[in-house]
Formats: sequence, C-alpha cells, structure tokens
Amino acid sequence: MTLPQNIPTASMALYDPDRKGIFIPREQLPAQRVAVGDRYSVRPGRQEFFTLTLTRDPRGEFIVDRQGLLIRRTRRVDLYLGGIFDEFVFEFPEDRPDILKVRPLDIVINGSPL
Repeated sequence: MTLPQNIPTASMALYDPDRKGIFIPREQLPAQRVAVGDRYSVRPGRQEFFTLTLTRDPRGEFIVDRQGLLIRRTRRVDLYLGGIFDEFVFEFPEDRPDILKVRPLDIVINGSPL
C-alpha cells in the first residue's frame, strides 16, 4: 500500500496477532510526550467517528512499557475504530499533549465511508 505524503511512516501502528492488539513500538512514540510507565485509557464522552481517543490516566488499562504501547483489541476498541483493521495511524494533537488518537489507515486514506 502506498502512503500519502502527509502520513509519515513513523506514525504507523499495526495489529500484532501474537499480542492480540494494536502495537506502537517505543521508537515511534515521541520521547518528550511519552515515558515508560505512562498509562492511558479510552477517553470518556463524545468521540470522533472512526477514532480511538486515549487520554493519560494514572489508572489506565493501556501501559507504555520498554517495548512500546499495546492497545488490547476488545469490542469497545473495535467499536470506536469502526470495525476490524490491521493498519493504523496515530497522532498526538499539538494542543492536547495528554491525548493520543488512533485511526484506521484505510479511513485516513479513503476518507470516512459515511
């Protein structure tokens, strides 16, 4: 698959079947925003379509370890993402350093099917 120029490969995440989740390697996480031991949880409230929004939370279920961040695939995660996908794009919005957004690559490239 050819990536559009506005999507850097450093912001890519893949589904890891061995770990049963979306895995973002530590090398791809910005060191100034994410540290080993940080925890994230699904942001409560309204969500964007086809976007999993995680927020830093001291009791969060997703933990950054020495290898990276693993987002376990659950029904809730798949519901926010709009289905089951294998390739993802993630970003840290400039205005909210405590937020991590994950979107399916197909949706980013082709636009929302709605």
